[in-house]
Amino acid sequence: MFVRLQGLRLMKGDAEIEGVIAAELVCMRHDPREIPRPFRNMRFFCSQNNNTVFLPDHSIREDSENGGGMVPCCMNCKELVENITDCSICLEPFLKSGISSCQKCGNLTCWSCAQRLFTCPFCRVEMGFSWQRNVALEKLVNKLELPCRNAKWGCKLRMVKSLRSSHENKCKFMPVYCPLKQYCSWQGDINSLSQHLAEVHSLTLLAGNRITVEISSFRAKMKQSERRSQKYIVLLNCFSMFFFCKLSLYRKKLTVVFMQVTDMNAIMYSNSANQKFSAWLEVSSSFRTIKGVMPISSVNKNNKELQLSCESLLSPWKQTEDRVRIGIVVHPSQ
Repeated sequence: MFVRLQGLRLMKGDAEIEGVIAAELVCMRHDPREIPRPFRNMRFFCSQNNNTVFLPDHSIREDSENGGGMVPCCMNCKELVENITDCSICLEPFLKSGISSCQKCGNLTCWSCAQRLFTCPFCRVEMGFSWQRNVALEKLVNKLELPCRNAKWGCKLRMVKSLRSSHENKCKFMPVYCPLKQYCSWQGDINSLSQHLAEVHSLTLLAGNRITVEISSFRAKMKQSERRSQKYIVLLNCFSMFFFCKLSLYRKKLTVVFMQVTDMNAIMYSNSANQKFSAWLEVSSSFRTIKGVMPISSVNKNNKELQLSCESLLSPWKQTEDRVRIGIVVHPSQ
C-alpha cells in the first residue's frame, strides 16, 4: 500500500487506514496546537473528547429574583462585574473616577480615594511610591456595561461610561441624603427621611410654606457666638417637597441656608420637574428690618448662604430690646 500525502493521493486499501489518513489531512489544515486566529471559529479547535460547554456570545439572563434586569451568566464576566468594577473603600463604581492600583499587593481603589490615603489599606505600604493610575484597566472598564450606581436602590439598567452620567443625574431610584450631611451620612428613600430626622435629629416636619422664627435674648447669644455656634433648623413640607432651612449664629454673624430635598421618582412624572423655588426672607428687630429673596438649591448641590451682621440688627441705644424675628415664605420662582 502506498500513500502520498503531498499530492493528496490515496491508493485503494483498507477503510480503517483511509480514515486515519483523512484525519491526518484535517490536522494538517487545522492544527489544534496552533494559536487561534481572530477570524477562525474557536469551537473547531477545542477537543471533541472533553466536555467543553460553550456559552452564547452574549451570555446573559433575566434576574427574576430582584425584579427583572439582565445579569451575566458567564463566570468570567460575573467575576469581573462583581469584584473588579467597584472601589473597595467607597463602594462606588470605578466609572465615576479613575482606577489606581497598589504596586505591591495589586489591590484596586478609585483615584479619589487614593488621593486621600497615606498608606495602602490592604498591605499598609506608604502611598507615595506605591499607588499608580491603572490606565489599562480604565480602558477596559469604560467599555463594559455596568450597573447604575443606584442599583442597590432598585435600578436595573446597565450602561457604558458615555451614557452613565446623563442617566444617573435623572435616575428615579436616586436616594435622598440627610440635610445634615455634614454630620450625618444617612441616605435612603424620601418616605423614610421624616422618620430619620425625628428619631436621630429630633426634628419635626412642619406642613406649610411659611414660618416665623423668633430668637430671644439675641445680644447674649451674639456674645456666646464668639466661642461656639448656635443653630436653628426648620423643615417644611410644601409643594410635595421638603425644604430645609438652617439658621446659625457664629462670630457675630447670622447665616441663613436653604436646601430643597428632591425625590426624583416623584417629580419625573409631574409638572414640577424643572420647577425652581425661592424663599422670601424678612429679618426684623425693633431697630431695623431687612427683606430679600434667596434662591433654593438641591441638597446635593452647592448651597448659597446669606450672612448678616448681628450688630446691624440691634439698636446701639436700647440695650433692653434684643429680640429678632425671621419670617420665611417658600414659593415657586417666576
